[in-house]
Amino acid sequence: HEITEYVFMENLSLLKREILGIEKVQKIIQRALDEKKSISELGEVLEGYFAEEIKAAGLPEVVTLLVNRKLEKVAKYMRLED
Repeated sequence: HEITEYVFMENLSLLKREILGIEKVQKIIQRALDEKKSISELGEVLEGYFAEEIKAAGLPEVVTLLVNRKLEKVAKYMRLED
């Protein structure tokens, strides 16, 4: 039940990639907000971004469907806040 240095380094590497991904999405959202995009337009921008990233990573198409479902939930919540 001890974490080896190899496993620790793998986990650290994964965490760094996840942080970089979050920072990239933050920049995309900020750019969209600077351009005064609506929630719907922001959703389209994010859907396009994630579709490209998922395809580039060679992930199955079902991942795009799952991400789009999550984006729709967020958009629905944001519309309720207006």
